[in-house]
Amino acid sequence: MSLPPGVILQGIVLGSLTGLSAMGLVLVYRACRIVNFAQATLGSAAGVLATQLFQHRGWNYYAAHARSAFHTKPGRSITLNGGRRFRGASYPEQAPPAPIPPPAAP
Repeated sequence: MSLPPGVILQGIVLGSLTGLSAMGLVLVYRACRIVNFAQATLGSAAGVLATQLFQHRGWNYYAAHARSAFHTKPGRSITLNGGRRFRGASYPEQAPPAPIPPPAAP
């Protein structure tokens, strides 16, 4: 049983988007020690909305992207303005990693 190339390509694209979103979450956490779930709204919400409007609603390609950019501006401004209050904040020290026990003798 083989899958059509379109299904494989769609799986690669969606898997890559999920991986990029996860990497963004980790990078934001490592940089500021804050779990920021709003970082995904900057790209994925706009992309999903534009895709839905274009493919399923029959919108013009450029109109769908303009509409999606318009709807993600509130999320972008909240993220940027909300992040300002963390500038200059002190972060608690991170606990050292637990020691790795030596391997058991055979």
